[in-house]
Amino acid sequence: MGVVKHVRFGIVSMEVAPPSPASIKTNIFAGQKALTRARDKILTPGVRILSRPDIPLFSADPKHPEYLIRKLAGKKQRGQFVDGKFKVVKASSKAKVAKAAKAA
Repeated sequence: MGVVKHVRFGIVSMEVAPPSPASIKTNIFAGQKALTRARDKILTPGVRILSRPDIPLFSADPKHPEYLIRKLAGKKQRGQFVDGKFKVVKASSKAKVAKAAKAA
């Protein structure tokens, strides 16, 4: 086999022959072509998430990291998961959170 290199991926360790200079050059060229094809998608900011009205989308609440925001059927609600179910935070609880955040 000749020269052997030890390569490790997490807990898996392998012994492999190092790639030839021609193989390295071919892979660099292929990688550059792939990046050229993907350039416009990579440079376009944002993520487009296609959703249906009957499937909820969850995101972190930027003002209160202990809560999530659920978008469902055109409504936005703030809440938390309790015992595997989304519980909406009542308006009075939101006011308490805001008051506590200001006091901190």
